[in-house]
Amino acid sequence: MAVKDYKDKFQDLLKKSGHEGYYYIHAIFVLGLYELMLYLWATPHVGIYNSGDIWFFPPFRCSTLGVLSVFVSLTLISMYAWNLYVEVNGIKTPKELEKDKKDKKEFEKFPYNKPLGRKFKAKEKEKFKPQWRYLLFTVGLGFWWASILFIGLRFLTFFLAVTMAGYDFIPLSLDEASFLRHYHTNPGQDLALAFGAGFYEEFIYRGLLFGFMAGWVKPRLKEDYFVFDVAGYKAGFMKMGKKTHEGLLQIVAAIIAAAIYALLHEVVGSEHYSLYTFVYRFLFGLALSYIVVKYDLKTAIWTHVWSDLLFFLSVWLS
Repeated sequence: MAVKDYKDKFQDLLKKSGHEGYYYIHAIFVLGLYELMLYLWATPHVGIYNSGDIWFFPPFRCSTLGVLSVFVSLTLISMYAWNLYVEVNGIKTPKELEKDKKDKKEFEKFPYNKPLGRKFKAKEKEKFKPQWRYLLFTVGLGFWWASILFIGLRFLTFFLAVTMAGYDFIPLSLDEASFLRHYHTNPGQDLALAFGAGFYEEFIYRGLLFGFMAGWVKPRLKEDYFVFDVAGYKAGFMKMGKKTHEGLLQIVAAIIAAAIYALLHEVVGSEHYSLYTFVYRFLFGLALSYIVVKYDLKTAIWTHVWSDLLFFLSVWLS
């Protein structure tokens, strides 16, 4: 099979696995597994030693944050389950019904339709029929990117950290494996952490934060020039294609989201600050924003899950 055939097959898999219904299935699976594993493998000493870590609140139902976490997960799962039901049964969403109304008005404006007895008929929504190969394709694509990042980012991070601060400022434990060995968790809880962090961190930092910034910018771009139109005030820079400056602003949004993601990990919870971990997470955040733009959010979620699993595996085997 020629290279072009492989590329065409890949693009076909990417297109068919891009249906919104597949995101709902992946999200329900990852979220549900996170809550279930954390509940099954909960141990009291984890609550004592790791109470500062948000990922270990859920098993302890006496905790306000624990109840809140489970409530948020169940709420999201319920929403996704309903949306999946709508897609599987071909039920139109309010947005799709509104589009039908607009199409009907446009149809009725045409002068010859009524005299000729033509009636408007909205197009029926195609029912979503999920297939295993498209589900597994996204999981595999996430593993592919996670493997590349797991191998490549540590070398790039080390180079940048040494360039910025020199060898004296680089921690001996470059991957913080020693920190996790004394984290009072068992493999089941580490698995849960990988799924929980994989979903929620991508949902918040890439889905909401990066998505909001990139989405806020897009409607304010003009066609010919790099022009912002905010509350009636306009500012123009240079002539370029709309896709070009849309891409530039996506890069800015990705940098801001990655910086916030890396910084919050350093200042919140029990983790100690180090230049290495900050740079690593910053680059990781940039890579995940790229994956969201190139593919979609569910691929970024699985990339994050697999990255954490590979990291924990290296800790368990060390």
